[in-house]
Amino acid sequence: GLNDLTAKKKTTLQALINDYSNSEYMDDALLALSSLYFNDGDVNEAIELSNNLIINYPFSPLVKTALLKLGLHYYNTNQQDLAIKNFKSVIKGFPASDESKEALVALKNATIEKGDVQIYFDYINSLSDVSVSIAAQDSISYEAAESLFYKEDYNNAIVAFGNYINQFEAAFFYLPACYYLAESASMSDNSDLALATYLKILDQPVN
Repeated sequence: GLNDLTAKKKTTLQALINDYSNSEYMDDALLALSSLYFNDGDVNEAIELSNNLIINYPFSPLVKTALLKLGLHYYNTNQQDLAIKNFKSVIKGFPASDESKEALVALKNATIEKGDVQIYFDYINSLSDVSVSIAAQDSISYEAAESLFYKEDYNNAIVAFGNYINQFEAAFFYLPACYYLAESASMSDNSDLALATYLKILDQPVN
């Protein structure tokens, strides 16, 4: 069956890695075997094989793929600092590649999940060929704050919504940001902030 086929593939690839360390296909074998282990949930083995490729075959064209796969694994397992590190490595090391474009989007998503999109903005500003419009910064910043609220991380949500409201003049999501800020304050037993923010909402003109 399928499990038997996967096991045979693993055995064949492992034999190639063990017995033919100087083979020109070593990087292919490492990446393929790591992918099989990722698919089977054997994460530690998959990470070890990926790092083997990255460290020992730095000039392989497959390094960018291995870095991106590691980054996506860390992103999907909510290890955002490690995800961000790997995505940055792809973007810096392979700027013209398709993997770099994918890593750039993934980097944005990872910083949103982390609730600290300033990491993304600062990194983008350090690149000569990429920029983010004010409108996009507004949207991304709001999305990051909202993500913290839905995770019930109310203390950090208070900071994020407060920064969003203060940072963007005529913020696109001003009213919902105020609402979520007030709700976050209420859930954090910060009644003074909650009341002041609810009053801000009531002061807004009705369209």
